[in-house]
Amino acid sequence: RRAVEPLHTPITTRRDALDTQIKQYNAIKGHVDTIDEKSQAATDHDRLHKRLAAIHEVVETKRKDYVSGILDAVSQTICSMYLQLHPGEDLGGIRLYLKPNVIGSLEFEAGFPGAPKGPPQAYYSESHLDTLGICVFLALAQYFSEGNTIVVLDDVITSVDEAHMERFISLLHNEADKF
Repeated sequence: RRAVEPLHTPITTRRDALDTQIKQYNAIKGHVDTIDEKSQAATDHDRLHKRLAAIHEVVETKRKDYVSGILDAVSQTICSMYLQLHPGEDLGGIRLYLKPNVIGSLEFEAGFPGAPKGPPQAYYSESHLDTLGICVFLALAQYFSEGNTIVVLDDVITSVDEAHMERFISLLHNEADKF
């Protein structure tokens, strides 16, 4: 035993040093494994993000194309109705459209003599805006009607003169079979 005792302290010291190295190795290995896992997860998330971005672009394009198609069709109907209410007044060119690359971008423009196309509320009188509003309402109701739509109007145009009111009643009469 005496012969072994002087070796005990250096062996214990060496063992403790090796234990410390093993613990450091295991800690470093754990960190490396975590980095590898997180790197793989980041790569997977990046791929998923790219696929979702591509899907989002397709959905957004299809949705905007769908809405633009509706707006084009409705714009033509609005313009036609509006010209029936205001023949010879050189108004019209009414168009609803989406502004590209802008959220919530429904735009409305119309023509007015001597002015560039712009928002109708900039140039139209109250009665012209009232009749335009009813044309928008009727055109949307007509577009989405499946033949069973009932349109109820109550006090919708109070600012028009008698001639416009007569044309408005004729317009309603002409459009009635679509509802």
